[in-house]
Amino acid sequence: MATSLLITANPSSERILTVMLFLFGLVSLKVGDELRLCSIPFGVTAVSRPRSFAGHSTLMISAPIAPSHRVDQGPARTQVKSNTRMPSSALGETLCDAVIYLLLKPTRLALYYGCPNYTHWRHPCYARCNQPKPSKEILMPDSVNETYTSETIRLLENRVSIRKYSDEPVPDEMVEAVLKSAFRSPTSSNIQSYTVIVVRDPEIKQKLSVVTGGQKHVADTPVFLAFCADMTRIDYALMKHQHNLNENNMETGLVTSIDVALIGMSAYLTAESLGLRGLMIGAVRNNALESAKILGLPHRVYCVFGMCLGWPAEQPPQKPRMDIGATIHYEKYDQEATIASLDDYDRALAAHYESIGKSTTTDSWTHDMDNKFHPPLRDKLREELKSQGFDFR
Repeated sequence: MATSLLITANPSSERILTVMLFLFGLVSLKVGDELRLCSIPFGVTAVSRPRSFAGHSTLMISAPIAPSHRVDQGPARTQVKSNTRMPSSALGETLCDAVIYLLLKPTRLALYYGCPNYTHWRHPCYARCNQPKPSKEILMPDSVNETYTSETIRLLENRVSIRKYSDEPVPDEMVEAVLKSAFRSPTSSNIQSYTVIVVRDPEIKQKLSVVTGGQKHVADTPVFLAFCADMTRIDYALMKHQHNLNENNMETGLVTSIDVALIGMSAYLTAESLGLRGLMIGAVRNNALESAKILGLPHRVYCVFGMCLGWPAEQPPQKPRMDIGATIHYEKYDQEATIASLDDYDRALAAHYESIGKSTTTDSWTHDMDNKFHPPLRDKLREELKSQGFDFR
């Protein structure tokens, strides 16, 4: 019985991949080579770039599983389980943990265990030998202070908004997988008051680009997702029981809109975990009625925000965030800490703008907010949403 190990890395991760291969002594390898990891013999079966991992460097190796080990495959994941300790040296133990650490670094590396045909593999899992864990100092000194971390934390810590996308197609199956997982997000009282419109039609994207103020990336993105608050199903449920939604109020509108926001962020993060990148678009509310017309939205449905989605063709620098002293308070709100942090944030943001060649004469967070909210934003939005069936009163 044999299992396969597939390691992938996108081009920006090749330095990390090279380090990992160096650890294993695999810097120069070819099909037919044999190597040992944790005293288990591996044979190189492929060094390629399969279509399903387009844009990634790929290494596939296979290894026999000793009789004392078994491969458990279920509908959700594939794991290698061990009944006894695998024989290994101290070096082997360190290498096992090194693999796991590298996979959790924000480099879009992925480790798959499963059947030899990678097209049949399920979800990635972080498999490791049943060995004592070496100290962080032995593995990688830069992780010593990372007391609480995870793949999700690393994704969020490295998140940036992407406005340029490659021509690489985004399969419908991938979009559906992203949205299906997002629909498991929390929903108030199980109302599930959301609908997502998946837009690929260039003409529709161009019209939405005009509504959003001429944002070119809305027209150019491979996929545009319109996240909509949807009360039609609630309306049907009330009519079925001889009631109606005519008296819906501010709470109804808030609950449905918050439901949409929750699935939107879940979809964004899920997409990032697959290597896709996105950009949230709130400007669909510049003209809520026109957006509804373009998307064919019925009464009781409005587009809360959109999301561009595709494979990234840029890697912009990260914009600094406020210090947590301004945004995390304990037991009671601390207004002094909030105000005290703003001057520091103005300076940090000005330094960021300067580093990317943007004028800093007036650029700061407080100046940006003054420009954005004075005069008030979208002063016709309340009436537009009311005519669409959302009475925010």
